[in-house]
Amino acid sequence: MSGLSKVRSVVFKNATPILLAIFAIFVVVKMPVFFTPDNLISLSSQGAIWGLAAIGMTMLIITGVTDVSVGSQIYLGGVITVRVFQATESMVLGLLCSILVCMAVSAFNGFAIVKVGLPSMITTLAVQQVCNGTASLIIGKDSVITMPDEFSVWGQTRVLGLPISAVLFLALFVVGCVVMNCTKFGRYVYAIGNNSDAMAASGVNVFRIREITFIITGILCGIAGTFNVSRIGGAQFNMGIQMEFSCMAAVVVGGTSMLGGSGNMIGTLLGVFVIAALDQLLRMFSVSVYLYNVFWGGIVLFTVSMDLLKKYQERHERELKNLAAQEDEQS
Repeated sequence: MSGLSKVRSVVFKNATPILLAIFAIFVVVKMPVFFTPDNLISLSSQGAIWGLAAIGMTMLIITGVTDVSVGSQIYLGGVITVRVFQATESMVLGLLCSILVCMAVSAFNGFAIVKVGLPSMITTLAVQQVCNGTASLIIGKDSVITMPDEFSVWGQTRVLGLPISAVLFLALFVVGCVVMNCTKFGRYVYAIGNNSDAMAASGVNVFRIREITFIITGILCGIAGTFNVSRIGGAQFNMGIQMEFSCMAAVVVGGTSMLGGSGNMIGTLLGVFVIAALDQLLRMFSVSVYLYNVFWGGIVLFTVSMDLLKKYQERHERELKNLAAQEDEQS
């Protein structure tokens, strides 16, 4: 392999870490205030909401499917929590209702995609619109619903100096790591992403594994929705817009392949921090809100492209090694 090929191989395989290193150096030089404790605590509060959904999204993408309805599920779950609290003054009941509704939505996604065979992107895009419309109908004429102080206790309470939502995210993140790395279910998730047909032929219930990953994602969206509305003290129209994109960006920046079969929770944790940091930095630098979508689209496109190039480079290197081995045998 030539020197240029070696350099290209290293860049393709480590594009995301290189980008993150450049990003960290830029922040240290241009915005040192970013690393103050108060700012990092604020960052963890927002990032935790995306992170909860990103845990489930990581599992889904590793199995080879994508759910673009998670932001709308968080929106719907949050609105349901608000209305249930208004009727019962119980956050626990609001949380349970939010979880149940989001579970049902995700279970439908799994059934339609895996059992019926509908395309995941089209199915979850349609469900996204249904959830958005349903949540907006539930809000009704009140475009903004402001809740009393007791409603905000869950979202604004701190434990050991951290927002309770961040503590919950870290706890569930640890559970996700254990599930993916230390259980048969986790091994099946990776194996299905690599070759679902082979797993089905070997007797593994592929539908059940994928359906469980969808239901887990729904549960996490319900929790995220409740803590999101509690954190901001109420609900408003379209508060879930683009949230699914932030979750997906965190997962792919964290190294999970959109092709399925590879990725890890540690990478997702890093990805959540990076995406939350980028979002906050855009605000700190007073970047026009109209450029947000351009920026996020570029980040995801770059990351996915680097992943594809990495896969291509690895396949090319394997082919070269096999060719070299065959030549050695012939000689």
